[in-house]
Amino acid sequence: TQTQARLVQALSDPRHTQFLEYIAHTRFEMPNQ
Repeated sequence: TQTQARLVQALSDPRHTQFLEYIAHTRFEMPNQ
């Protein structure tokens, strides 16, 4: 999906590490999303 593609691009970009960590924590705190 487009979302997965964006995540792949983010994973290849070290500048987005903090953003990915934020997403991970947010998903753990709000599992319904």
